[in-house]
This record gives sequence, C-alpha cells and structure tokens, in this order.
Amino acid sequence: MKAKQFFQYSTRAIIALLVTVTIAAGFTACSEDDNPANEPKESIAEAICGPWYVLTEFNGSLDGLSCRYVGQAAIIYEDGTGIWYFFMLNDAMEPLYVMGGKDKPYGHFHYTLANDGTISIQLDTDPTNHVWTMKYQNGKIIAPIKPSVVNSQAEARSVTRGEEATDVVELTSATDEELTRIQSMDATVYQPTNVHFSLKDTNGNAIKAKELNVSINGGHYNKKTSTASNEFTIDISPVEGKTLILSAINGDDTYVTTIKDVTFEQGKTNNMEVNLMKVSTVQLWKNGPHFANMNLGATKVNDCGLFYAWSATTDFKQLNLYYAWKNLPYLVEIKDNMPSFSKYFAVDGAELEPSDDAASVNWGGTWRMPRSSELKKLVDPSVCSSEWKVIDDIPGIAIPGYEFTGATKGYKDKSIFLPAGGYYIDDINFGFVTKAEYWSAAASGEKAYMLYFAGIADLRVGLDYRSVGCAIRPVK
Repeated sequence: MKAKQFFQYSTRAIIALLVTVTIAAGFTACSEDDNPANEPKESIAEAICGPWYVLTEFNGSLDGLSCRYVGQAAIIYEDGTGIWYFFMLNDAMEPLYVMGGKDKPYGHFHYTLANDGTISIQLDTDPTNHVWTMKYQNGKIIAPIKPSVVNSQAEARSVTRGEEATDVVELTSATDEELTRIQSMDATVYQPTNVHFSLKDTNGNAIKAKELNVSINGGHYNKKTSTASNEFTIDISPVEGKTLILSAINGDDTYVTTIKDVTFEQGKTNNMEVNLMKVSTVQLWKNGPHFANMNLGATKVNDCGLFYAWSATTDFKQLNLYYAWKNLPYLVEIKDNMPSFSKYFAVDGAELEPSDDAASVNWGGTWRMPRSSELKKLVDPSVCSSEWKVIDDIPGIAIPGYEFTGATKGYKDKSIFLPAGGYYIDDINFGFVTKAEYWSAAASGEKAYMLYFAGIADLRVGLDYRSVGCAIRPVK
C-alpha cells in the first residue's frame, strides 16, 4: 500500500520532549483472516522482533527546507519494548530532521500484541495514553505514517499532514544498509545554522529582491518578502565544502550566483556578502520561451554549469553518491532490465512538475526546464540557425559550443550560446568540450528527451536514460 505523496508541514510551540503519536481516526485493523495461516500469538511475536523500515518519496517542506523523502523505522524487542523513528531526508539521502531514536526519551515505547497481529504502541513519554496501532500482516507491519506532534532539541515544532485518515505504509524488515542508516540517525536533529545574506551585483551595488532561493547539498530553501530587500536571513542545515546556488528575484529581474566550497557550521550565525550576476533572457521565435543566457549553476555564458539527473533537483557533485538507477528519483525497481516508476511513468511526453524541475526549484520564479518541443525548434533550421563556435570571454578560458540564432523576421539578431560541457554517466564526464546533452522536461519510457550535439557532425533532439547527468538551460 503506497502512502500518498502530499505532506503539509507547520510549526507551533509544544511542551519540550513530548511526542504524541495518534492513530488516525478511521484506520481499521485487518481481520484475523488477513493473518497468514492464522498464526498463534507466539509465532507472530517471534516474527515481529527486529528492525522494520519504510522510505516514501514525496515533495514537502519543513520551515522552508525542502525534503525528498519521509520515512519511519521501528525496532521491536522481545521484552515488549522498542524504539521508533520518524525522519526526513534530502535529495542526497541525508537526514534533515529526525524524531525519536534510542538516545532520545521520546523514541522509546512499550507494546502489546493481540492474537490477530495488532500491535498497540504507547511512547514512554506520552502522558495522554494515546496509542499508535500497527498490524503484522503477510510478513510486513502496516502502520499509519502520521506523527501528530514532533519535538527536537533545536526547537519545539509539530508536523501535521492534511491527508485522509486511512493513510498507512508497509514497513518491511530492514536491510543491513537500512539498519545502518537508522542507527546513524540517532545523533541527528534539525539544528539549523543562521545565515544572513547581503545581496550585491557584480559591481558591488546593493540588489533588492522579493524572493531568495538557496540550494545547497540537497536542501532547497525559499524566502519571500512583501517589500524588496537586499538583506535575507535563512536557517540552513549545516554543511561543509558544498556548492551553493543563489537566485534573487524582483519582478522580471533574476540575479544568480554559484559558490563552491561553502561551509555553514552548526549553531553559528554566518554573514555572507554575495555578488550576483543578472540573468538576461532571449526570445528566438515568435511566442517562444525566453531562454536564459547561461546554464543552471553557471556564473558566465560559456560556463557549463552543473549537471543533473532527470527529475533530480540536486546536482551530481553535491550528492554523496553519483546518481545511478538504484537511487534515481522515483525509480521503484528494475525487473527484467525494465524500470518501473512511482511518478512520471513510462508514458511518452510525461512532463516534470515544478517540484521536480531543477530550474524551477533552484532559480524559483517562473523559471523551468524547456519542453521537448522547444528544444526541437532550436535545431529546426526554419526556426533557428546554428553555428559551432568558441566563446572566449575570459583570457585563457575558451569553451566551444553551439550558438543558436533566430531565423525568422524580427529575431535574426537574437542568439544564445550552449557550451559543450559533456555529460555524466556515474562519475565520468563524457565529451567535455566536444559534446553536450541538455535536458528537456519530458520523459519517454525509461529515458527523457534531451538536446544532443557532438561538434559540427551531430545536432539533434534525442533520448537518454534519466540517470545521465545533463546540463540545463532554464527558460521562462
């Protein structure tokens, strides 16, 4: 049974170290007939002992911090006690927030087991006697995913979800890898570092914006103000030596920068004065999209920028492991060499939603990845002319690529340049300065549409596997 993918998070003050996990009204335990072979209570008790784990894909946020996955884990002991976890992970599969655990009082519970496999759990620190009910069925534990109250050492906060009362998940026996992940989460709490950004342009003049987007190490943060300001303060998960992407938006103006090797220490206030470059836009044909003059993650027009798997909103280099099929977003399994997906199924033309669109998530505003039809017009000689050339805007740094120029009346003086940055398969870049692949927002089967070129010999829109790391040219 799949948990629904929408999660709504809010924050309110609660009593320190109080966790109340309440079964959602209307959750119905399975009948005795659902229990395999109507096992006796003793057999069920023996079967449920051990670690149980589930990880569910979703797009949600906690105080502006975007999260890719939510999970639960329960370790059940023979003596009627156990440990419970609720956690959220970013794109890089790193914990952003963890509730419960063996080192936290509000993670411990006592349970009773009924003959039909119903497991009634009461957390040790719950004075209201609310019970969390799970069910052992067909070798799995069926449990509600909703925590009604959450507290961390950083600050009191609650997590609520506006979903149907019957939403449940299936916890399966934890693998060694999952057990290691569970055990490593005990020391993790959401303790953000306070970062104060002062925004300036490349000449050092203050930039005022109503929206600031921050992306770093799989975490995405967004802050909007009612009046334009050049000062923004955001709580960010601590990181070390990561790449920071900033996008400041005020009306139709977008300013961006990418800064490498950034460190934000836990519990400290960081002041950052950042210089951002204004993004100019170019329309190459009538009623066409407005292309940015640079790639996502770039700092100049001949910069290749960052590389993304299709539907991933964090680039390859910021992940602990390079994207492969096993951790591609929304991949469920590969069986007989055929992948299955929980989202963007193998249907031709399935397009990314804004929450899975790297341009939308990292730059904000109305930015998005181009549609496959828009990339096809780029290589259509009746719409755009193309020329292989080298742009050397900084002495000693020459990057070749394709310049696309409007071919119709009124657009023949409009051009964009796409550098040949190659593409990534696992941790290997193929074709740097000779080839390039640029993602579209459309999938087709286990692949997705992309713009491909290899020097002057090959220029076309084709397909490549979703796990390949490609460049992105945002449009709006």
